[in-house]
Amino acid sequence: MRSAISSRALYDIRKQFDWTLTTPTPILAGESPTSAQGDSTRRSRSIEAIRLTPKRVDVRCNLGNLLSRVGRCNEALAVFREAMKIDPDSLLVHYNLGATLLGCRKPDEAVHAFREALRIDADHFPSLSNLGVALAESGKWAEAEQVYRAALTKRPDDADIHSNLGATLSALGRKHEAAAEFQRALQIRPDHPHARRGLEAIQSKP
Repeated sequence: MRSAISSRALYDIRKQFDWTLTTPTPILAGESPTSAQGDSTRRSRSIEAIRLTPKRVDVRCNLGNLLSRVGRCNEALAVFREAMKIDPDSLLVHYNLGATLLGCRKPDEAVHAFREALRIDADHFPSLSNLGVALAESGKWAEAEQVYRAALTKRPDDADIHSNLGATLSALGRKHEAAAEFQRALQIRPDHPHARRGLEAIQSKP
């Protein structure tokens, strides 16, 4: 049974982790970190840094994240894939590639990237939690549930994971279990907006 709560209701946990710059480029005095001019300056610096240090994958990840932040998905993905050729076993590259694929609405490919990141480091929590998001956004709700439960064994008081598990259980038609997860998320963080909306959606229906 499909739920009224779509995968878009999943809390975007990417923002908690290295979804921003992996190794931030210094900002010139007077620049706003979010300004278009500032982004352009940092992109130029990243390109120059790649020219000077072509084997450094962290520098390439900086550029990839900057490009993805301004919606230039294809360019960003090309940068990460070039970085992967340099270091196929870089956790940094696979994780940031997965996060970018999620942002570019390519969840099936993101699943593969996060699984590769976990192959490299099975304890990397951001990859585990975002694998759950990617699976859910791919409609693989049962697999997403397993991943979220695994994540909760590592961080049992993570409100975002409880909320995402609630959305996943709701999609699977298990409303009572979903409500319990939303309630647990709200116990941990009473102002959690996605958990609040998810619980209200369940309670509003007989």
